[in-house]
Amino acid sequence: MTLDLSVLTGAVLGVVASPSTDAELVLAAARRELADAYPGLVLEVGAPGGAGMPLLLAGREYGVLRTSGPALPADAVRILAHALAVALAVDVERARRRYGAAREEALSRLLREGITATSVEEAGELVARVTADVFATERAAVYLLGDRGVIRHVIGVGLDEELGERLRSSLVGLVAADSPVFRRTQLSGGPLLIGDVAATSVRAGGFVRTLGLSAFVAMPLLSASGQAGLVMCGETGPRQWTPDDEALARQLALQAAVVVDAARLRQAEQHHLADLTHRALHDALTGLANRAALLDALDRAVLGGEADAGQVALLLVDLDGFKAVNDEHGHGAGDVLLQHVAARLRHAVRDDDLVARLGGDELAVLLAPGTDGETALEVARRVDARLREPFDITGSAVRISGAVGLAVLPRCATDAAGLLAAADAAMYRSKREGDGPAVARPVPAPRAG
Repeated sequence: MTLDLSVLTGAVLGVVASPSTDAELVLAAARRELADAYPGLVLEVGAPGGAGMPLLLAGREYGVLRTSGPALPADAVRILAHALAVALAVDVERARRRYGAAREEALSRLLREGITATSVEEAGELVARVTADVFATERAAVYLLGDRGVIRHVIGVGLDEELGERLRSSLVGLVAADSPVFRRTQLSGGPLLIGDVAATSVRAGGFVRTLGLSAFVAMPLLSASGQAGLVMCGETGPRQWTPDDEALARQLALQAAVVVDAARLRQAEQHHLADLTHRALHDALTGLANRAALLDALDRAVLGGEADAGQVALLLVDLDGFKAVNDEHGHGAGDVLLQHVAARLRHAVRDDDLVARLGGDELAVLLAPGTDGETALEVARRVDARLREPFDITGSAVRISGAVGLAVLPRCATDAAGLLAAADAAMYRSKREGDGPAVARPVPAPRAG
């Protein structure tokens, strides 16, 4: 049976023209048309540069055609080689577009999600994940610098727990500039793409060695104040990087630096706001809650309905003998005494109780919601006992005591202001009587009618 080249041409080029162009489909069509005329013929496509007939299109080799068995006419080989080259080129372009779309989406995700990153650690993890996605690498990691160029944060993706911990322990605390890779990115101000680790210098125990990379891309994170870190991705096997990869690395490094810088600013702002809030609600000397914080907590306890579920108990404490310490040892000693008193009160109460300094030598304890009167009195006695124990102030044993007044709502008051007044009256009665904590008297029952 003779070969009809027009039939072969129509069969293979028909596949090339279809939306599902694929080299294997072209081979299948050719095998069908050649099977009768050339029994035993084997057609295969190999990788570029291999043995066989090069599949060339526009000067680029996309693979090779290997045949065995009966020899094909030169025209048939030419037709088949051209069709295969076109199919492979289409496949490469299709993959390039898919890869390009995936890269663009990953870069968009970096900026989209980076806007909401509230810490440098969160931003660093996002950068590492996007880097791995963009370059389709097995592993990626980022380290971020603290003061004096010391590595402070290390985040890796694609790593098991053991490798991640080994990476962190080997890098945190080191000076980044001691790394040859870091220095090269610092000097060039751009990415470093290495296809073979054997051809470059790397730090023992650094990213490359710890991650076991044979090929890598290292990108500097450049902020307004200098290099803020380094992001790296790579493979455990060899890989050839392209000019497109280098351009992408530059774009990614710029975007990643913006994301990390913005997260650093947001984190600093949050810390500043948290510090301002803490200062507004805490006593600077003792670290206890201040009067504003206590009154706010008391209002919430009463108005929030917690009194319905149980009781709200309040202790007021006035230190006896504090003025004498100030007069005899100086105001510095008085400040130290107040700090010791605050520490003792914290240990005398429970974790959910709120200890506050109202001003001068007056303190308060708002007991946890639902504390009953008996438990509240036990806490009051414990506070009283702890205050009577001697304090070591600049090497001298100092003794004071405290007048402790206890009031419980709704037994002693009907609202927050009334509870404060009742506890205050009980505190002054404790001071007068000198016989331990005093409990506020109950409010009179309303008269019938």
